[in-house]
Amino acid sequence: FPIQIAEVYKSFLPGFYALRDVSLVLKQGEILGLIGPNGAGKSTLFNIVSNYLSPTSGEIKYNGKFLDQIPEFYDQTGLCAQDDIIWPELSVDQHLNFYAHLKGVDTSVVQEWKELMGLAGFGNFSSINLSTGMKRKLCYIISMMSNPKYKFLDEPTSGLDPVSRK
Repeated sequence: FPIQIAEVYKSFLPGFYALRDVSLVLKQGEILGLIGPNGAGKSTLFNIVSNYLSPTSGEIKYNGKFLDQIPEFYDQTGLCAQDDIIWPELSVDQHLNFYAHLKGVDTSVVQEWKELMGLAGFGNFSSINLSTGMKRKLCYIISMMSNPKYKFLDEPTSGLDPVSRK
């Protein structure tokens, strides 16, 4: 199994566990959806697997090796976290050009994504002036523009109108 999660615990305060003894494996090409009530630990597990948080205890492995020993895993990963991770002072184009440069993505691909997601006319807009849905679209483009092998999507359609969700 390429991705193995074994006995993961996450405590934010002494005695309070957001995750307790979570174990699962993912096969090649498998898709996993986590469904549950608010506060169940879905985003916490997502953030641990995507290396945004560290577990209090437990193991996360990729092809039998600990994830923190395989930095190239994250070169193949797209992350669209539940919270928009953008800089308010940067424009849409500045965000996209920055991440495209980091990920080696051609500007024509970025333009295609902007058109597909309805942001083509908003390149010069500061991200602080974008609506909630437009910020979400920007984060989604950033996470998907390089066509990553592994996609971590935490509520990627929250804040989007029904047409955009489709």
